[in-house]
Amino acid sequence: QNLLGCIENLECCPRLDSLNVSNNVITKIENLACLLEFTTLQIAHNRLETAADLEHLRECKKLSSIDLSHNKINDPKVIDILADMENLRVVNLMGNPVIKKIPNYRKTTIVRLKNLQYLDDRPVFPKDRACAEAWAKGGREAERAEREVWINKDRKRIQDSVDALLKIRNRAEAARKVREAKERQERGEPAVPYDEEETQDAETERTGEDGGVTPQEEQEEGVTPELGQMTRLVIEDVPTLDDGENDDDVEEFDLESTEDKGHEEKIALDDLPDLEDVDITEEMGNLEPRPRPSPRPFIEVLGSSDTPLSKPLIEEI
Repeated sequence: QNLLGCIENLECCPRLDSLNVSNNVITKIENLACLLEFTTLQIAHNRLETAADLEHLRECKKLSSIDLSHNKINDPKVIDILADMENLRVVNLMGNPVIKKIPNYRKTTIVRLKNLQYLDDRPVFPKDRACAEAWAKGGREAERAEREVWINKDRKRIQDSVDALLKIRNRAEAARKVREAKERQERGEPAVPYDEEETQDAETERTGEDGGVTPQEEQEEGVTPELGQMTRLVIEDVPTLDDGENDDDVEEFDLESTEDKGHEEKIALDDLPDLEDVDITEEMGNLEPRPRPSPRPFIEVLGSSDTPLSKPLIEEI
C-alpha cells in the first residue's frame, strides 16, 4: 500500500502494541525489539522468503499474534523460530510455499507450538492438540484411539446433560403433584379432581360397559344397517313462505317412483342401469339444438361527434 521496503524509525513509539504493514515490499523483519509492549504484527502480502528474514522475531518476547500469509516463505526452519516464541497464540502462514514442504503441516505445527490457539483459518481446540500429540507419539493408530476417547467423552457429556434435565423435570413434576394433593386436601376435595371423574364417567357412558358403541351414538352418527343401499328422502315439517298457510301439507319424494307413498322403497346399486348400455347419441338426437345468438357488429366512429361530417353518420346508425 505504501511501498515500504523495510521497517524502521519506530524508536519514538515505545508503547506501540500493534503494527500493520501488509501489502508492501518488505523483505526482512527488523527494528521491532525496541517496542516493549508489541503484541500483534500483520505483515501479509510482502516479500519474506527465508528463515533469516524472520529471525528478528525471537527478540519480540510479548508477540502473541502474527500474520505471515501470502508471502514467499519456503524455508521449513521458520517453525523453529515460531516455536521459540513462548507467548505466540495466533499464526497465519496461508499462501506460503512452506506449507507444502512440512509433512503433516497442521499436526506438526500444533505439536511444536505449545501455546498455539489459532492456526491459519481454524482454531486449535484441546481435542485437536490431544490428537496431534498422540499422533506424534504413536502414529495414526494412537491418534485414532485418542480421537475415540474424545468422542466418548463428548457423548457422555451430552448424555449427562440430558439426564440432569430429566431429573429436574421429574422433581418439578413430583413437587407439583404433592402441592396439588395438599391443596385438594385442604379444600376437602377427593384425591382425584372432579374434572377427571366426570371425564371418566363420560367415557364409560359413551363406550358402554363392553367398550363398544352404544345405540344412541350409532343413531347420532347415522349408521345405516345395510351398506350400498339408498333409502327415500322424506321431508316433513318444512315451513312455507306463506306464513304457515300450508302447514298441513307433507310432501314425500321417492328416488324412483311416487306411486306407492305409504311404503318405503329401497334401491340397490345392482338395480341401476349400466352406463355402457345407454345410447347417448339417441338421447342427444331428440334434443333440439339451442340457437346461438348472432354477434353484434362493432362500429367505431373516428373523430369528434360535433363535426358536421360525423353527425349524419351517427344519425344513420
